[in-house]
Amino acid sequence: MRGSVVTSEPLLSLHRVSVRFGGVAALTDLDLSVDRGEAVGIIGPNGAGKSTTLNVLSGFVAPNSGDIRLCGSSIRSMPPHIRAHSGIGRTFQTPRPFEGLTTRASIDIVRRSRPRRPHRRATVAQVKRWIDEQAILDACNCTQFADIPAERLTGGQRRFAELARCLALDPDVVLMDEPATGLREVEIDQLATIIKMLSEHHRIATLVVSHDMRLINDACTRVIAFDYGSIMAEGTPGAVRNDPQVIASYLGENALG
Repeated sequence: MRGSVVTSEPLLSLHRVSVRFGGVAALTDLDLSVDRGEAVGIIGPNGAGKSTTLNVLSGFVAPNSGDIRLCGSSIRSMPPHIRAHSGIGRTFQTPRPFEGLTTRASIDIVRRSRPRRPHRRATVAQVKRWIDEQAILDACNCTQFADIPAERLTGGQRRFAELARCLALDPDVVLMDEPATGLREVEIDQLATIIKMLSEHHRIATLVVSHDMRLINDACTRVIAFDYGSIMAEGTPGAVRNDPQVIASYLGENALG
């Protein structure tokens, strides 16, 4: 069973984080947090700092200033693989499956490698951990292609397979970078259902960067709109969708239709 540590801190957070690439400010004094079980969408124009935010949280980009905290403790100096083993799962704009392996084999390898985590000590029985690889395959709609090598999967199948492998680490939070890219409408509906399932039934937090407003509206309960490395609006999907500044700088007037 999944345990919980009582803390007033968010599950995962950035505190006054700034990132510069040469003379370009990608993020400026950014404060952002996600709580256990939340599904948070991040939207904004290209270059607004959305993917950089996920890269900072997962350890692929080091901030110039500020702090990153998981369960109240700083993880700023922690490398990506240790963050993954500590509870931060990640999918990428371009899926990165284990070439030559099936989805089932990839899940098995990751499950065998995951360590026990001290903050998971079962003090309060809340929700079930992923019990076995079949449960993960079923949850991610991967069962039908579970035994097909990764290089033979379609683009959409590769996305769901990558998410399944991510869940094999039994994460507390999943960071998803443009997960709807290349998906058919029915697959976007399936992805939204999976995100809501992770939130509502497994109390896994998700932070979803996407240009697909259909996915954001259907899957997320809170939306953060970025522009020029800062937050310009935050709230429910409806509130952000109707924010005049978001409409003017990103969505356009047709978003209200």
